[in-house]
Amino acid sequence: VGHFLLSMLLSDDLQRSTRATVTVVGSAFHNYGYPNGIDASLEAINSIDKYDPGKAYAQSKLANILFAQEFAERLSKTSVRVNVIHPGMVRTELGRHVMKKMEHDVGLSIKEFMEAAIESVAWSAE
Repeated sequence: VGHFLLSMLLSDDLQRSTRATVTVVGSAFHNYGYPNGIDASLEAINSIDKYDPGKAYAQSKLANILFAQEFAERLSKTSVRVNVIHPGMVRTELGRHVMKKMEHDVGLSIKEFMEAAIESVAWSAE
């Protein structure tokens, strides 16, 4: 929500600028969320049984990417650039949930995850 709110609050100033860039943090992990994509229902958000930390993280990154795509489209006739980046791996407490879950549920190793991230960045740069 932070990317969206800040970008919306700054939208007029960004458009008046001669050159502006909005950078949104995504992740190659965005592909490993809930099966139906983004589930923002109050039931899903508050459900102890349905909540999964790894899938919630993936869902948040998918939301960031979708926001960036829509924002870029809306600003396509201006000088504002909108980019999504995958910053790579960072050791955080989130990692203890996400990486174990990813390896268990998806069968994706950290090496395979990083290869997907590199491929995603290379595709974005084209």
